[in-house]
Amino acid sequence: MTETPTAFSDLRFRVATALAGTSVEPPGTTVYGDMVDAITPPAYLLQWGDPWLTQKTYCHHDARLDVLCIAGRVEVAPAISTVEELIAVAITRLSAMNLPDLLVLPPGRFDIGGITYIAARLTLVAALSIPAPVYG
Repeated sequence: MTETPTAFSDLRFRVATALAGTSVEPPGTTVYGDMVDAITPPAYLLQWGDPWLTQKTYCHHDARLDVLCIAGRVEVAPAISTVEELIAVAITRLSAMNLPDLLVLPPGRFDIGGITYIAARLTLVAALSIPAPVYG
């Protein structure tokens, strides 16, 4: 199956591009625009939020996309200040996209690939137009 761009992949691409900016900060930060089984912090990891979609009309939806701002393993300091810096950079860059809502949950523990990291979840809500698929 050939991957075709969709409203979903376009949003993920735009958010990943905005987070990367002209230089990823803090230095060494990686932006993961898709699900992975391992990461190298500090990092931004994009994943769909819960609920993923809220239907507004037949083909218009609000989509929730989470940005996990991952500082490092739990035992490595200064994880909280790194999370705060990641969140500040993400808010600045994503606000420039003119998305209506950014919700930020406090730092906490997140398990990825069996490793516990300190991270914070930033959720953005974006209006998407999702046309009905055309077959044949």
